[in-house]
Amino acid sequence: MSRTLASQYANELVREGLVVKVNSRPVIYLHKASFERLLQTTLDSCEYSSMSALLRDAGVDKAKDFSRAVGNNLSLSPYIEQLKAAVSYPPHGLPVLIAGEAGTGKAFLARLMFEYGKNVGALAPDAKFVRVDCARYTGSDSSFLCDVFGSASKPGLLAGLNGGIACFENIERLEGVQNDSVLALIDRQSEGEQVVRTVFTTSCPLVDPRVADLARFTPIAIALPPLCERTVEERTALIKHLLRAEGRRVAADVLISRGALRALVEAKFEDNVDGLRASIVSSCSGAYAGAGGGVLAVRSYNLPAGVLGMSDAREDDDRLLSCDRSAPDESAQGQKRHLERIVESYRSYLAGNCSFGEFLVASTAAVREHQDHLNFGGCVASPYVLSYERVLNSVFESVSCAHDVDLSRKSSRLLAQCLASQLWGGDSYADWRRDKAEEIANIVALLARHIPATAAVAEQVASAAKSALGLDLDPLSRLVLTLDVNSSVTDKRMRECMGIVCCHGYSTATSIADAANRILRAHVFDAVDMTYDQQVTDVVRPIMRLIDRYPYCKSAVLLVDMGSLTDLVSALRQKTDIDIVTINNASTGLALEVGSALRSGEDVEAGLSQIAALCTPTFSVSRCERVSDAIVFCSESGMDAADMIRRLFAESLPAGAAPELVVVDYYELVANGLAAPALSRVSVRGIVGTMDPGIEGVPFLALESVLYEGPTELLDKVFSRYLDNRGAEAFHANLIKRLTLQNVIESITILNPEKLYAEVSRAVGLLTELTGEPIAPAATLGLYVHLCCLVERLVTKTPVAVHANEKSFSQAHGDFIEAFRSSFADIAAHYRVEVPVTEIAYVFDYISSKSAARGCSQETEGVESIKDE
Repeated sequence: MSRTLASQYANELVREGLVVKVNSRPVIYLHKASFERLLQTTLDSCEYSSMSALLRDAGVDKAKDFSRAVGNNLSLSPYIEQLKAAVSYPPHGLPVLIAGEAGTGKAFLARLMFEYGKNVGALAPDAKFVRVDCARYTGSDSSFLCDVFGSASKPGLLAGLNGGIACFENIERLEGVQNDSVLALIDRQSEGEQVVRTVFTTSCPLVDPRVADLARFTPIAIALPPLCERTVEERTALIKHLLRAEGRRVAADVLISRGALRALVEAKFEDNVDGLRASIVSSCSGAYAGAGGGVLAVRSYNLPAGVLGMSDAREDDDRLLSCDRSAPDESAQGQKRHLERIVESYRSYLAGNCSFGEFLVASTAAVREHQDHLNFGGCVASPYVLSYERVLNSVFESVSCAHDVDLSRKSSRLLAQCLASQLWGGDSYADWRRDKAEEIANIVALLARHIPATAAVAEQVASAAKSALGLDLDPLSRLVLTLDVNSSVTDKRMRECMGIVCCHGYSTATSIADAANRILRAHVFDAVDMTYDQQVTDVVRPIMRLIDRYPYCKSAVLLVDMGSLTDLVSALRQKTDIDIVTINNASTGLALEVGSALRSGEDVEAGLSQIAALCTPTFSVSRCERVSDAIVFCSESGMDAADMIRRLFAESLPAGAAPELVVVDYYELVANGLAAPALSRVSVRGIVGTMDPGIEGVPFLALESVLYEGPTELLDKVFSRYLDNRGAEAFHANLIKRLTLQNVIESITILNPEKLYAEVSRAVGLLTELTGEPIAPAATLGLYVHLCCLVERLVTKTPVAVHANEKSFSQAHGDFIEAFRSSFADIAAHYRVEVPVTEIAYVFDYISSKSAARGCSQETEGVESIKDE
């Protein structure tokens, strides 16, 4: 047969629709049915200018890297963006950890990372990809290190990658040294020292202890969603993709019933995509036995038993659907069908076939059906919808409060679904949105003109959503939002008068407005805070923004804090045509009166006189009863000892400079604090004594600290307000002269001070030797004073109150009790007294607290210096 005759016969077959002609060189003729079956698609024409045009019409353009993944523009989109960044990040990419259940596509995405890196030039043309199954190396450190990193005699897998990607699968199976080597590899890559890029995959959650450390050290860690959490559109596309693969395998056109498709979409597979693939192969093998005429029809009864009962039966479940590429996406078609009705109603309105009211009713009904489709049709089940909804809930609550309307959480969920569709709605849905963008924008403008109150609420939601999520609403999302909130706005009578508080100060206006709004339980006032150097004209712009926010308000009440701001009206008159009522001397009380009128819809202008009368300021004068300052003196040894300490200080203070010096019983201070009767008419500035009564907020000056350190900063703090510099110097000098240890003891005891001092000194020295514990110098000084007072109390039979933990002290510190009794045996015999355990416990507590506070450095030297004195 000649070439011309063969061409003639072939062209006749083209005209009959049996053969496809490709006008390339040479011209190519393809059997149309076989070609469509191979590509699992339907061709619209029988003649094409080139093979690329034919493949483009068939919908099988050569997909590259991540575009090969089903759901790359849906739920996988944010993860793919992270993986792209990881492979491209200079100088040598970033380590990646991919977590997900078995069959979620971890290894597949790692391979696509490699393809993407080569396509964009991030990887060298000769770069390689290697998979390392870590499960093979459990318990074998040497084999892992040798195979991966190499040895002196053998290069490792990383050496031959030429800057490619090493994918470590089942990374959770590594242990000990293996984990350390992997973490070191991550460090080298992160610091730019490691040329090879690394990807780690695991079936464990990122919080699992086996991978938690790796997740913390890996810059990019992602958790892939299981198949059941991916969008219905993705699951449907994946099922059809796997069915087409089986169709090519058996050279047949594959159809599937609606019921079988829905059961597969709604089923949960333990191995995710792998489990889905196994079910589809099983279903196709069951349908293949009865197939004929080159058609493979999968019906519900062909499904595995575990999948068959996953969904409820519906009327049209037996209708067969094509799986070829040209078949429409029913999920996207469902979304477009409801929204297309809004566009059709708008065209009918423009043509004069319906009124605006009729258009609004039809459009609102379409949005409600669209909302039901999203909620109950499972169209967008993106995990991001819930996250967006949580953020938007607070946005809707804030706007609801500002405009006094009831926006339900259904509205925030609808907007969250719209944003998810805007970002990851699929190609066909995105194309429809793009084609209708101008027409939809015109509808939004029409709504703004006819229902300005609704448009104002929707605009504030859109603005707040952008601030919260960083995302601009496209025209379709704005349209759905406006129609959705319109019913809430029209159900509520919008207030016709707005309230604005404008005051000088950092947040004066905000505080007044917030307090009034909280008390009135409604958002009545907005606030404009002014700095003290701002001019009146500077606040015109923020006030105008508030007026523009509420375009449905016909008037405004402006509360200002001073008369000069009343000039605002003349400046605002040039910007707006609403009525403005200005009231000066703004306060919370005034805001409540005005706000109550606004809240109830009363005419504020008519009630101005009554409001002014209610807010006229009143005054009263409360004179404070003067009390004198006092320094309190106390001692656990009694009132006489405290009074002797008071006299030492009184004699040291310059004449006429002293505050009132008051003696109070130590135990009364401990029990009642500043509520002690003796202090009812004085203001206590400080307490001086031998033991701290523990009154919070009042400084305590210990007598022993003055003995040991001389005049201190605390001493000056207590007395500074009564003394000038010269008086303070005189006070210091007098106090140093009088407050020697010998003088103090002479002042506070009725016994022979010289003999008592010597006996106590010997007893303290012996106690130190018996306990083997040195006593801090400051504690020693106070201890001398305390013990001298103790002996006097025992002689005069006025013992200290019972110690709170006497019994436990006796059990825990028997050695100290015995040492103390031995040390003070001579004193006890001389004065014919017996030291009770209560007194010994107080001495122990005193020594312990002072030693802990000051440390025990140089104790011996300090004790010797006191003995010398």
